Amino acid sequence: MAQWHTTKFRGVRYRKHDSRKHGVVFDRYFTIRYQAKGKRIEEGLGWASKGWSEQKAALELEKLKENYKKGEGPI
Repeated sequence: MAQWHTTKFRGVRYRKHDSRKHGVVFDRYFTIRYQAKGKRIEEGLGWASKGWSEQKAALELEKLKENYKKGEGPI
């Protein structure tokens, strides 16, 4: 089973692919974790080889949290 690694951004984590590489490092799959309506939610975003990064995942998480506060858009 894959091991999850934390990032410097709260709520963002990733796991490394066992064999597939993206450049010289192993490809990473990013997820975000947050709480909404009293439930903990974890959503997979995608692989680094498909354009996802720690910063991009953190921006997506911030956008979802802002939508939840405003009560509009996807949460």
